[in-house]
Amino acid sequence: MTAISSNTLAPELDGVVSVSLQSLIRLGGKAQHLTSPRSIIRASLQGLHLSPFKGRGMDFAETRPYEDGDDVRNLDWRVTARSGKLHTKLFQEERERPVLLCVDLQPPMFFATRGVFKSVIAAQAAALLAWNAWKAGDRVGGLIFDGETIHEVRPLRNRSRLLHLLKMISEATLHHPRVQTPQAGTQQLSEALSNLRRVVTPGSRIFLLSDFHGIDAVVRKQLAVLARRSDLYLLMISDPMEQQFPAAGQWRVTDSKRFLQLDFSRKKARIDYQEQSASRVEKLQQLAHKHHFSLIRLSTQDDIFLTLQQHLAERNR
Repeated sequence: MTAISSNTLAPELDGVVSVSLQSLIRLGGKAQHLTSPRSIIRASLQGLHLSPFKGRGMDFAETRPYEDGDDVRNLDWRVTARSGKLHTKLFQEERERPVLLCVDLQPPMFFATRGVFKSVIAAQAAALLAWNAWKAGDRVGGLIFDGETIHEVRPLRNRSRLLHLLKMISEATLHHPRVQTPQAGTQQLSEALSNLRRVVTPGSRIFLLSDFHGIDAVVRKQLAVLARRSDLYLLMISDPMEQQFPAAGQWRVTDSKRFLQLDFSRKKARIDYQEQSASRVEKLQQLAHKHHFSLIRLSTQDDIFLTLQQHLAERNR
């Protein structure tokens, strides 16, 4: 598929192979009806209770007399000394949570056999989640990586900053990148996660949207570290042909400039393909279960709003 500028995007292609900024802005209306994620995370090394936050910044609210069951670590010793009675400090959680959208728009994302490009699904899902967070009062930012450059938008509670993020996502879908090796794709994903670790603060919510092709042990370790410090969601985007056993025969794929012939006439090739796809999903599921983060699977045929709504509603139960 040839590159298309934002000024020449044909209306029939908008939302199929690329996404205009106007389309991502219009998703703001739908986003207000999307269920907002709720964090229920088991605290580590601090007891076994469930907490609605993970390392969020806490602001002092008030002091009141100590009651049975209060955490003795929060005793206000100055007031206790003055009054002669035990008092405890109360805190309130920061109201503005940093929400980061990490969007993979590398060459393998510009693909589909049915529905729309994986890159389009990633852009639309990111926009819905960004608008939802912004309308909830959170600070929104993110990273977009396209196989050549990693673009960073620091989270702010600012509509102009949100629109800037959406503009960068839209432009990345309009620029169809060069062919890339799986190794290079994994390296940039790892680099993007390293950048993310430098900017993320405890308690941030992270949405990572990718097809996760070729992830290695380094990336899995980075995801585990991020999950300990943040509320992490992986949105795994795939085409039906990547999920299902391909039909026997010759498959011809193209980007309108180059053509590649895929030979699935041999049974072993089809079995290897299926096993690789299943293994990638299984490893991510195991990682999500082990480190207590969410894995949401999206297809190029999905209604993104309905799929996200279903998963987030189940997550909040």
